[in-house]
Amino acid sequence: MSTELPPQPDYASKRTPQPQQKELGELGAPQVVFDTVAGPNLRLRDNLIQLVCVIVAIMLTSVIMLIITREPAMSIGVGVVGGALGGVLISGAALGIYRFVKGVSRK
Repeated sequence: MSTELPPQPDYASKRTPQPQQKELGELGAPQVVFDTVAGPNLRLRDNLIQLVCVIVAIMLTSVIMLIITREPAMSIGVGVVGGALGGVLISGAALGIYRFVKGVSRK
């Protein structure tokens, strides 16, 4: 005599399908909010890219202003302010486009 159990019904297939959760990435839910709304960026690579862009923009703007005005004090002052602002805006736009393209290619 065999003591086999009767087949068990498959209740899992009758459940309503759960929506798949998107990957939150390596930094988790806070970074998703920071990326979509506002807030600090916790990615080291992004921050280093922005730092390099700002430094290069400051140097370029200072040199261009020195060539135009021939006054070192004013060219450095304008170079630092204008270069920092321009570098942040350009690197932020570049990182935004990069993240958008990377996000679209995952789907």
